[in-house]
Amino acid sequence: NVLLQGNDINDQLDHIINLCGSMTVEVWPGFQRLPGFYSRPLRSNIERSVLVGPLKNQITCPLALDLLDKLLVYDPSKRSEAALTISKHSFFMAEPQPEDLQGLITAHANSTIQSGFVGRCFEQNQLEYMNYRENQYMLQV
Repeated sequence: NVLLQGNDINDQLDHIINLCGSMTVEVWPGFQRLPGFYSRPLRSNIERSVLVGPLKNQITCPLALDLLDKLLVYDPSKRSEAALTISKHSFFMAEPQPEDLQGLITAHANSTIQSGFVGRCFEQNQLEYMNYRENQYMLQV
């Protein structure tokens, strides 16, 4: 399922407001200067519900909900930076850890995808991955 799928721009905005709460100068100073702000009235008094709303029924992992809560923030200056969040957030550090891709790469190397251009690209990517893994190992030694 798409998280915030709207039928049109107004429906999309309603989905966002239902989840992230009303846009106010308290949560996002200066938002009223955005292009198109006066093109439609915004709903007010809608509480933020990322952690307690309908998402809680769809996403059962508390760490995943916390991650979304940090990323789904109106004000860019208060929003968690994506690259930093990915490298530091507990969701990406929790068990189960990602497995080594070597088994997956080997399985795909033996599949029918090996024909033509796709196969050549795959082989090049596999070689680059193997070189990357070797370099990572050498850095650890």
